[in-house]
Amino acid sequence: MNYEVFRQLEKIRKKHGPQEFGRICQILLELTFRQIGFRTRGRPVERPDISAERGSEGYAIEVKAPSGTSISIDQDDLDGLKDFENKGISPVIAVLAFKSNPAWLLLNARRLKPGKHNVTALRLYSLAGMEQEIDNAFPGVLGRYLDLAMTKKSRGLWEKLA
Repeated sequence: MNYEVFRQLEKIRKKHGPQEFGRICQILLELTFRQIGFRTRGRPVERPDISAERGSEGYAIEVKAPSGTSISIDQDDLDGLKDFENKGISPVIAVLAFKSNPAWLLLNARRLKPGKHNVTALRLYSLAGMEQEIDNAFPGVLGRYLDLAMTKKSRGLWEKLA
């Protein structure tokens, strides 16, 4: 991704604050999964944040959108993904690395421990191929839905997942 994506995300974060920014990023990520051919659930307030399937691939995804350089991963986040792992679905923690050149980190949750983590150090656990697909598609999705995110916040974006 590039500086323009950073500028657009920063605009959303400044207008709506960190909590709403996180909800918006979660929806934009789910819309990006759809853009690259995944089926997703499209319902809020249920674990996992995103359930995505494409062919034989299946992911249960908890989403984090920090505004700093570190992220907290709670035991609840990891426990919420364990049930899906038993069904052959890969557990993932998705983290928006939010710097001048933003990127989505899709992390193998099986290898993570609860606690506070440096976002850059988490790259050790990344699913690099999937990250590349997401990062290639995300700028287009963000551009398509930026006005809706700015005016109607997450409520307007949820309608696009219905």
